[in-house]
Amino acid sequence: AVNSCARFSHSPKASHAEGIKRICRYLQKTKDRGLVFRPYQSDLQVDCYVDSDFCGLFGVEDPEDPVSSRSRTGFVIYLGHCPVHWASKLQPLATLSTAEAEYVALAEAMKTLLPVRRIALAVAKGLSLKLNNSRVISKVFEDNQSCIAMARAPASSSRTRHINARYHFFKQHIGQETGIELFYLPSEHNVADTFTKPLGPEKFIYHTMRLMGWDSWPGDVPSAYKNKFAIWDSSLEREC
Repeated sequence: AVNSCARFSHSPKASHAEGIKRICRYLQKTKDRGLVFRPYQSDLQVDCYVDSDFCGLFGVEDPEDPVSSRSRTGFVIYLGHCPVHWASKLQPLATLSTAEAEYVALAEAMKTLLPVRRIALAVAKGLSLKLNNSRVISKVFEDNQSCIAMARAPASSSRTRHINARYHFFKQHIGQETGIELFYLPSEHNVADTFTKPLGPEKFIYHTMRLMGWDSWPGDVPSAYKNKFAIWDSSLEREC
């Protein structure tokens, strides 16, 4: 939200001022809250949630502005169920489909995940932490089936050759033998969804509580939302 408002600092409008006020109200309400880190007793894991918003600005801003046709990448990396790195940024190129936008987002996330894994492994060995087969296990969650199929394919097809080679580099790192596995996760459970697009109240609260590690929301949460949280959580357990 801050990033989106900052893009119009050179020519702000009344709508941008309203957006900033809404951000300030959210910060005021959650000023006593922060990330909650809890002990994790199982094998050391470095997981990643990835999402993209395909051409999310098109039709909202000037359609003649090339920036409006660019998609947004969002991802968050967890170390032992605690978020340690996250990003939300426009992609450097205009993609041609939702699958391609997700693929570019996945490549951007992998560029950060790989060095984080190496650091985690070095720290784990130095502190004699528990590891599974001397490896750091990583699960990468993606909500687009076509993107997952493209990432798992051993070679690029004629339909993906136009994607810059720098976005294909991560394929060699996907697989059980490398310790990084790619999984499908529906959007309603993907916490990275909050980094790419505006969400309704119930999904925003649900994702924020999971992301921050909160047991409760600051203020009253309608009972209808609580019921949805219970349904989503039980479904998430079945998915993963």
